[in-house]
Amino acid sequence: SIEKIKSDFKRFESNEKKNQNKKEIIFDKKIEFKNVNFQYNKNTKKVLNNINLKIEKNSTIGIVGSSGAGKTTLLNIFLGLLHPDSGSIEIDDIKILDYVTALQKKIGYVPQEIFLTDESIKNNIAFGIDEKEINQDKLDRAIYQSQLHDFIDALPSKDETLVGELGDRISGGEKQRIGIARALYN
Repeated sequence: SIEKIKSDFKRFESNEKKNQNKKEIIFDKKIEFKNVNFQYNKNTKKVLNNINLKIEKNSTIGIVGSSGAGKTTLLNIFLGLLHPDSGSIEIDDIKILDYVTALQKKIGYVPQEIFLTDESIKNNIAFGIDEKEINQDKLDRAIYQSQLHDFIDALPSKDETLVGELGDRISGGEKQRIGIARALYN
């Protein structure tokens, strides 16, 4: 297990060095999936088969399908967590595979299940940041943009309220909003 983690860290450091001199990705026009194919291993069927999709800037899309249809796989490929077997994903005609680190710095991702620690709402929003280094203006903006302000204002301890183990003291919707606030804060 330690060797696997060590290998992952070395790969991460190598990718960081490779990507240091690459330009920043600027999203002005469209995101485009071109003939994207993916399968988890050679003994299984393709999860994604010749996917072509164009998402124009300032548009909203929904991706729906049955369980196992490849929705999360498609997102993980876009995020650079998985690599397509063939095809490409481009932002304004720039292949994102060459700029994964730059892309990941621009994306806020809110998963279906939010990981919360048994700490304050504030610490869960600014997750991983030392409490002394939390930027209150950024925190307040994230709380407002995620529409958590009314909920927090009604609590006796405000953003210092403990959420419980895995957020068991708050509703599922409030967990999601904390996840959104976390993405916005970062």
